[in-house]
Amino acid sequence: MIWKTWKNNEHCIPNRVNLILAMNRALWGEVSPALRAAKIKGDSDIIHLYFYYDGEISEDDRESAECVATEVIANFPEHALEIDILQWDYPKPIPQGESETVYHRKE
Repeated sequence: MIWKTWKNNEHCIPNRVNLILAMNRALWGEVSPALRAAKIKGDSDIIHLYFYYDGEISEDDRESAECVATEVIANFPEHALEIDILQWDYPKPIPQGESETVYHRKE
């Protein structure tokens, strides 16, 4: 699979669709019932992943999020990675913004 990027001021910026597809594929088999949402954002230097969990975050959930992060960053080796694994209890709304929602459970 070819992961296209475009250059802007000599920095590679990941294609939005490729970011979403990379995270979607990485989530296969890693989604637990506690995961409320998973989001991604990329710029010229950093890929940022957000995981929102309902209730206390288990060690298995933390490990799953880190596995997803490893799979995603493997597609964009020229980028740094930031990962936020957050306890975000229902019914607190999932933040909206510049990041792309890749997974959101039905609530």
